[in-house]
Amino acid sequence: MAVLKTRLGEAYFNLADSFSFHGTSTECAEMIYGNYEEDVQKLFYSLTGDKFSIVNGDPLGEVDFGDGKGLLSSGYQAIIRILLELLYYQDTVIQGHGVNHAWIVVDELDEFLSPKYSALIMEFLKEKFSWARWVVATHSCDLVAHTSEANLVILDNNVCEVVDINDYSSISEVQIIFGRLFGERKVMPSETEEILRHLLNNKMNGAWGSYEEEWLNKLQKKDLSASQKIILQQIQRW
Repeated sequence: MAVLKTRLGEAYFNLADSFSFHGTSTECAEMIYGNYEEDVQKLFYSLTGDKFSIVNGDPLGEVDFGDGKGLLSSGYQAIIRILLELLYYQDTVIQGHGVNHAWIVVDELDEFLSPKYSALIMEFLKEKFSWARWVVATHSCDLVAHTSEANLVILDNNVCEVVDINDYSSISEVQIIFGRLFGERKVMPSETEEILRHLLNNKMNGAWGSYEEEWLNKLQKKDLSASQKIILQQIQRW
């Protein structure tokens, strides 16, 4: 549990690396890369189709891609860091302590990634690290549109809405959600329609609470259109 204990410490959270491969809690990614190089390289190639070797033994320096030398892009560095953290956790906790499943929480998984890898990364990680259960925050339409078999939790101020991510399989469909959240939509549905959509999604996905119950009671007293009444009946019967 070294990653969790150290990462959550005030001195380390988002400020310093949190590996404890040698038990000092001060190791950075570059210090332990060599211990997982073979596995990192296999996974990296599986995702990107690229291979590289480190020049002069410096993980922060120049690399050789086989057809020329250069520096790793910020996106490639992000992918390697993600893989390295997961392999380290898999080695020390999942295999080391015989854990079957673990929750992995990642804020902005797509940060530094191109749209191509933002679209590929979530399904790739789900396949390669089947023991992981994921909670991922993102602002990437590509990531949402290309991820399947998950709940999409939409946070808007103090309101939480849960929908089936499989219902949003195209960039344009996800952009509608993001437009609603960030005020970019041109055609605004009525407040009643917004509330009905929210209630129906949360009822279907088991995210029903006191907030939803309060609004259901309010809507039952309102003068609704025929289509709105049908949706209300679906919510009540679900």
